[in-house]
Amino acid sequence: MKKRFTVFIAMALMGLGLMTGCNNKTEGPLNGDWAYIHDTAKTIISLDKNGKAVFKDRKYSYSTDPEYIRLKGNDGSLDLRYELNDDGFNLYESEIYVLKDGDEPDGITGSYIKNDGNWALEFNKNGVFVEGVDVSFSGHYTVDEEKKAITLVYDDRLDFDDTVLYYEQNGRELKIEYPTQMVRTETEASE
Repeated sequence: MKKRFTVFIAMALMGLGLMTGCNNKTEGPLNGDWAYIHDTAKTIISLDKNGKAVFKDRKYSYSTDPEYIRLKGNDGSLDLRYELNDDGFNLYESEIYVLKDGDEPDGITGSYIKNDGNWALEFNKNGVFVEGVDVSFSGHYTVDEEKKAITLVYDDRLDFDDTVLYYEQNGRELKIEYPTQMVRTETEASE
């Protein structure tokens, strides 16, 4: 009797697993295929429960902790800061900005241009920032030197949430970790 009951329970659990559609790629809050919110059809990062990842078409192994997705691949490692939210998570990616010629380093104050030249950031001493090149956004900022964080509060864009950037300064270079909202890739979200 005991043996039949154990077999029955095992079969019931297997059946339940089949009915609920066990999917190795969607267990846990980060597992699955993720896209930028502005292009939900294109997967940017894919994380599976077996520790395998694809980030921007490159294969990695990965681990996570409450603050970082840590990628390891043949060409090195990459630590991506993340913050979970109701819609998915914010993924922080790093960009290097260089202080424009003529400006001298003074904390983060100054005008910076991204290495590829297609985005700029300016922080003045009065707590005002401007970001952009052809189109610009402005507002006020505060710096938390202990956390190495800059909070941007947009004055003219009610549709923009306050944004926290993380930074490292090295002479004339400012490494900025900027967040982008990640959502389930469109094909995965519709399944």
